[in-house]
Amino acid sequence: MEEKLQEIHSWLERLFDGQPVPQYEVNATTMNMLENLYKLNQVCDNDAHNLIEDVKQKALEYSYEALRLSTILSTLGLDKSSLSQSGNVSLNNLAKIALILKLKDTSISSYYCGIHHLARDTRSVERMHNMEKRLIDALTIKHRDSIVKSSALKRTLRELTDHAAETEPKLEQRLRETAFLGRKSQEYQKIITELKKANKEVNMDPSLYHSNLVKRAKDLQMLKEELAPLQAKWKSYHSLPADISLAKVKLEEAKQEMVRLEMELERRIGSI
Repeated sequence: MEEKLQEIHSWLERLFDGQPVPQYEVNATTMNMLENLYKLNQVCDNDAHNLIEDVKQKALEYSYEALRLSTILSTLGLDKSSLSQSGNVSLNNLAKIALILKLKDTSISSYYCGIHHLARDTRSVERMHNMEKRLIDALTIKHRDSIVKSSALKRTLRELTDHAAETEPKLEQRLRETAFLGRKSQEYQKIITELKKANKEVNMDPSLYHSNLVKRAKDLQMLKEELAPLQAKWKSYHSLPADISLAKVKLEEAKQEMVRLEMELERRIGSI
């Protein structure tokens, strides 16, 4: 435990680089947390050290390669000092392009591969751009539709609000009337109950009840409707004579009148 504590404390001193180490409580939980941090820090330090060493090694290799290429170019009379200004500019541009394309070397095949990868990435970006543009267009249409629907809903809400403001007094009046009618209904129900009780006390004839009177009125109306054709038939008999002999006289007079009318008709036809 003491050895672990001393190791962690030394690590904290190196970590704070001469600054005072903050006070901390020494217990099992704290020590476990600090130990885990210490191990994780060691792993990160080792990774960083390895990365630095790798970069140094690559830098050294690039220096040797640059020196080798410079020697070859000098031997061929193509060193940088022998190039024209435009040649130096072109060389610098090639170097910048190689860095931008992240080429492993400056061979023509590497440039071709880098340009191919760049073109592929460009097409991919264009496809993504077109997809996003279509998505934006669709969202724009939906947004416009939402605005139209929102305007319609707001207009409907205003109309409903105005209608509610107009109908609210009527509703309140109807509520008051309903409450009044409810109270009246209760009063009438109470009166009906009292009247029924009074009817039982005075032994009132059930035939005089309203329901029975209504039924009798309906029966009377039906009888009147049945008697109407009988009364019409009975009235038609009033125009006939009461005696059979008088009826025969009336019939003879009618025949003579008919003969007279026929003769008059023949006379007028002959005169025409």
